[in-house]
Amino acid sequence: MRIQLSLFIFIIFMFVSCKKEPIKSKVLSTQGLAVEDKVALKYADSLYLELLNKPNDSLNREKLLEIASEYENRRVYSKSKETSHEVFKRASIKKDTLHKAKALWYLGDVYDSEEKLDSAFMYYTKAEKWYALSKKDSLNWARMISYKAGVLYETGIQTESEVEAIRALEMLQRLKATRLIYETTVAMALNLGDMEEYNEALKYFNKVPHLLHQLEEEGYKPDKVKRSWLSYYNNLANFHNKTKEYAKAKPYAEKALKSKNVQDFPEVHALLLNNLAIAYMYTSGNNNRIIDSLLNTALEIRNKIDHKQGIIASKITIAEYLLMKKDTVNALMNMQEAYCISINHKKNSDILICLDFLAKNHIKNKEHYAQKYHQVKDSLYQLEKATRNKFARIAYETDEVAAQNTLLLKRSWYYAIGGVIFFLIGVGLFFIYRLQLKNKKLAYHRKELSNIQKIQELLLEQQLVAEHVRNDERDRIAKDLHDAVVNRIFTTRLNLEKANMLDKNQQEKLISELKKSEQQIREISHDIHSSLFHQKQSFSHVLEDLVNTQKNNFETKFSCSIDLQIDWNVLSIQQKTQVYLILQELLQNVNKHAQASVCHVFFIQSVNNLVIRVHDDGVGFNQQKITTGIGLKSIQVRAKKLNAIVTTKSQNNLTITEINIPIVIVNNSF
Repeated sequence: MRIQLSLFIFIIFMFVSCKKEPIKSKVLSTQGLAVEDKVALKYADSLYLELLNKPNDSLNREKLLEIASEYENRRVYSKSKETSHEVFKRASIKKDTLHKAKALWYLGDVYDSEEKLDSAFMYYTKAEKWYALSKKDSLNWARMISYKAGVLYETGIQTESEVEAIRALEMLQRLKATRLIYETTVAMALNLGDMEEYNEALKYFNKVPHLLHQLEEEGYKPDKVKRSWLSYYNNLANFHNKTKEYAKAKPYAEKALKSKNVQDFPEVHALLLNNLAIAYMYTSGNNNRIIDSLLNTALEIRNKIDHKQGIIASKITIAEYLLMKKDTVNALMNMQEAYCISINHKKNSDILICLDFLAKNHIKNKEHYAQKYHQVKDSLYQLEKATRNKFARIAYETDEVAAQNTLLLKRSWYYAIGGVIFFLIGVGLFFIYRLQLKNKKLAYHRKELSNIQKIQELLLEQQLVAEHVRNDERDRIAKDLHDAVVNRIFTTRLNLEKANMLDKNQQEKLISELKKSEQQIREISHDIHSSLFHQKQSFSHVLEDLVNTQKNNFETKFSCSIDLQIDWNVLSIQQKTQVYLILQELLQNVNKHAQASVCHVFFIQSVNNLVIRVHDDGVGFNQQKITTGIGLKSIQVRAKKLNAIVTTKSQNNLTITEINIPIVIVNNSF
């Protein structure tokens, strides 16, 4: 129950205190917007559609963000997300880093409001990266880190949450952002409390009053400050309940409940009632009426506002109280209700608490609940490490003390010397890098020239072989025609001169001889066609050899398929060289980076293009390397010489690179 209570407190804190301040939409308010939600949303919809048709400038993007905030405040989350995505798209077109970051921030807030914590964390992380990239808004950069810490805490990953909170505090101390410092300080206190480092937690709690007074002096919104004071007293009451100092918890909860503003904040009100009830449960034996009233009032408030996690917390506390009163039946009934709600709403930490209680007290199904408890516990805590990063916190606290040191001049001098040294080292490394890069390019160029020369020699050799084969084929055809067909026709002619045409047998023999001559001519013609067709495939053999002889450490199986209708004679030797080198580079990329088990190469004749496709089932490609890799740049340069288009895409665990080479059509074929 203690873990659940502190988790719940922090969720309330993050939703109310850590959220971005609601934007009072200048766009909407200046038009005298009615307070009714339906009217407001109708106007927001029309204004959204109007802004879509306006120029994509910074002012209109800001107005769209205000509309997104308005949708979120009125819990129309789908439209808030749609509007934020539209802003991100428009900001991307204009390369507006800050608006991209802000749109992602708003998306994180919407998912946080929907309690979709994995999505909220993802968008906060993206927003943080864009803010870090711009280096123009350090405050919101730190804010995103703080929000990430909150989400990590909500999901029960305290160690990582603490690390993020420390990062945020380090930045916020330099920015003097009191509100965010306050929020992150509370986050640190709650983290340390949950990790049972109570003395350290109390140090952070003790910083809170000073920060709240500072907020009051800075003129921060009074209702926000009042709620923060209530949260502070509630956190302390809960803290002392956790440490079993129930007598210390009472005054804090009672002081907050006496505030005239407490009922304006129903979630915090219910928390205070619950914590005061716990303090009474363990300090007084004859106050059942007071405890019943406190617990029932808290549950009633939570049911009224339909706060599911609060309802779970109340049910758990009531079950524990009923068990203390030895009303086991009703205690189990309340805990089972809390368990069912926790499952329906995926409150994992609450599920664990419920299962622990049921495993200890439900005699009939004790083993069943015990087994479930261990399964859930294993799944929940497998990601969390045994110890937190104490060194990170110590580093922060050391920096905090060092910031008050009076020897700033001496430190600045050391920094200046160090900066100069690092600058000189950086310049030297830069020139070394430039020299290495230049040498690498020269070596690559020499290798390219050598490859081109070898390929052209290979192609010339293929042409000589093809010419030799053609000459041999012409000689063979001439011999066949002379020795077979001409002699047979000559003999048939002589027989015709001597034959008696009235002799039917003689006539049939001569016709048979002519048919044989006709068949022999067809066979020779077929041989000629086959031989000529074979000559058209000489470059195909070169390409097939290149593909089939590839080998790498990943034991990739290479195969090649070439359309038989492709006439390579339409390409010059220079063009064939470029085709060969492009294919060679693509195969090299597969060998070096793809880690593929299979690679297929296709040469396809389309209507106007020669299409080369390389398929592999490897790890895919890095989008940045498509534009920065030397080999890939080389492919683009060679493709340009062929007026070709290169495309690369990954889909369904398959990477496909396609080269489209325009070909002049002759007689409707290549």
